[in-house]
Order: sequence, then structure tokens, then C-alpha cells
Amino acid sequence: MESEGLKGVDELSYEEEQLQLILFNEMKEKKIVEERRFKEEQTNEYLESLKIDEERNSRKVDEALVGVELECYEVTVEEMRSVRLLRFEKKNSS
Repeated sequence: MESEGLKGVDELSYEEEQLQLILFNEMKEKKIVEERRFKEEQTNEYLESLKIDEERNSRKVDEALVGVELECYEVTVEEMRSVRLLRFEKKNSS
């Protein structure tokens, strides 16, 4: 009779152990899901902040360029030659 009692205890402890493993695995999965959700929220917050910063910087650049005239002109052949000669002279003098 005692062996039957021990067998019942062993089966019970095995079942308890299995239940504990199941609960542990569920907790682990929930933790992983929660961490993913948290990381996703952080990423979204970062992207929103980055977008706001980019918009602010864009406005600052736009405001800085207001009233600024950009001058574009075509370089003459003589100017190109003089720049090349200066480069050539710098290479030879080194």
C-alpha cells in the first residue's frame, strides 16, 4: 500500500512539474511578446521624434535661405586652365 501511495505522489509531482514547465514557458512567451511590443513602441517614438527634428531643421534651412540668391555661372576655359596650372605647380613643387 505504501508503494501505491508513493506512486501517487510521484505521479502528482510529475504532473505538477509539467504544469510548472507549461506555466514557465507561457510566462517566457509573454515576456518576449511584451519586450517586442516595448521595442516597437520605442522605435515608433524615435521615428516620430526624428521626423519632428527633420521638419524643424528643414524649416531652419528654408528660413536661412530666404533672400539668399544663388549665383551660378559658367567657368571659362581660361579659368579652368589657370586652376589646372596651379594644381600642376603644387604637385611638382611637393
